[in-house]
Formats: sequence, C-alpha cells, structure tokens
Amino acid sequence: VQLQSSVQLMNEQRDEFDSIISGKVKMLEQTLQQAIQKESKLLEETVNKKIEGLTKDDIPSEKINVVQSAINETILNHFTEVKLHWEQKVKNQFSLLLEHYSQRSQSFLNELTTQLNVFSGYGFDGLADSFQLDAYTSFYFTLNNSEPAGDFAGGFLFKLLPDDLKLRKIKKSLKLEYKEILVRNAASIMYDLSYKMQEGFRHFSFDLNKKMNALLKSMEEIIEEVIEKQKQSAGEQEATVIDLQERLAALNDTITRMSKPLKA
Repeated sequence: VQLQSSVQLMNEQRDEFDSIISGKVKMLEQTLQQAIQKESKLLEETVNKKIEGLTKDDIPSEKINVVQSAINETILNHFTEVKLHWEQKVKNQFSLLLEHYSQRSQSFLNELTTQLNVFSGYGFDGLADSFQLDAYTSFYFTLNNSEPAGDFAGGFLFKLLPDDLKLRKIKKSLKLEYKEILVRNAASIMYDLSYKMQEGFRHFSFDLNKKMNALLKSMEEIIEEVIEKQKQSAGEQEATVIDLQERLAALNDTITRMSKPLKA
C-alpha cells in the first residue's frame, strides 16, 4: 500500500514540479540579467572616471593607447569575475531551490529522493549535481577598439584644434566607444549564461525523468510481485479451507455412521 501511494504521488505531482521549477529557473535568469546590467552600469561609471582623468598631456596617441590598455584590462578582469561569480551562484541557487522544494513532506521531489535512496542509494546531491553549466558555447570577450581616439582617425583638422577642444572630443569619443564595448560584452555574458542555464535545466529534467521512470518501473514490478504472492497465498488458503471442509464433512459422516446402532 505504501509503495502504491508513493507511485501515485509522484505521478500526480510530476507535471506540477516541472512547471514550478521551470518558472523558478526563468525568474533566476531574469535576476541574472538584471544583475549583469547593473554591473555593466557600475563599470561604465568606473571607466568614465578614468577617461575624465585624462589631461592635455595625454593627448598624444601613444599615451591614449596606454590608458585604453589599462581600461581594457579593468573591463576584462571585472567581467571575468562577474561571469564566474554568477555561474557559481546560479548552480548554488538551483540547488537551494531543489532543497527548499524537497523539504515539503508531501512533495514530488521529497518522495522521489526518498525512494531513489532506498532503491539505488542515489540521494538528493546526485540530482542537484545533474544541473551543470557546461554546455559548449563560442563565448569570448571583445575589447577591440577602433582607430586610436588620440589621432581621431588621423584627421588633419583635429590636429589644428586647441588642446582643450581636442581633449573634450577624445573624452567624448572614448566614452561612446566604451559604452558600446560594455553593452556588447554584458549582452554576451547574459546570452551565454542564459543558454547554459536552459541547457543545464534540460539536462537536469532529462536525467530526472530517466531516473524516475526506472524507479517507477522497479516499484511497479515489486507491487505486481506482492499482489501476485497475495493472490497465490489467498488461493492456497482457499484450497486449505476447502480441504479442511472436506475432511470435516468426511469426519462428520464417519461419526454419523458410527453412532447408528448395530443390527443383531
């Protein structure tokens, strides 16, 4: 009876579980995107401060290139840290999500992990670990710049401008250029992690369904075996009762015959 109830619970709540977890993954994906956009804005402020720190002495293109290299390194290091941080955070959040759901005593996941542990020794951690962000992507950062801003494409008129005006134009050009670089790379990170999350969840669902189907098959075989044994036992008991009834009837018949008076 207990196994039958367990099978019924898992079958009834299976679709509900998929819907809940899928919805939570989408919410996590939205949180991820908002966080990366926020990081991009903060990084833009940092970059702009570096650009505002330029002086007329930095106008030669060689010095501008040095500043740009430093800014590029700042962007690369920061975005790399952000990407690694969120890859780990997404996996941790997914594991916490499953753990929270499994703590409900009458939940699909609680029943599944309990029965998996009983039948195969496969616990909760094994299920959570099947969600990974290891799908292959062609992700890479792009920090390529256009012509050095200090030369302003080598324009003759630019070289004739006063240094103050040159500096304003350089700063404006650099800010626009790096704004585009930051937006492009932030979008690349969001797409990369979103894709990996979707693939990770797809793999998790496939692995979960595979294990559940194998578990249900084992449980149903045991239930059928128990029912068959009960039928056999009931049949044997019925045969025993019939045999006893026949023996009792024969005994009663013998007693009846023996109780009749003998003829002289």
